[in-house]
Amino acid sequence: MLLGSKVVVELTEPCAPCSKLERIRQGLLKESWGRRGQLAQVLRGGTVREGDGVRLLDVNPDAPRPIRPKLP
Repeated sequence: MLLGSKVVVELTEPCAPCSKLERIRQGLLKESWGRRGQLAQVLRGGTVREGDGVRLLDVNPDAPRPIRPKLP
């Protein structure tokens, strides 16, 4: 995925809320449910500014589909 004119990231997997959030603040796990995104690896760094474009560069047909874990 191209962010702006230079930054390239690869989305690697869904980011599912985990129990670590509860250690930060009680109730944070439940509050963050459905609001988490994707983990990504930066392939080419740079600066991304508000309003920069986002463009999909490639699609991996074998990539895992989003997971929908149940709230504990």
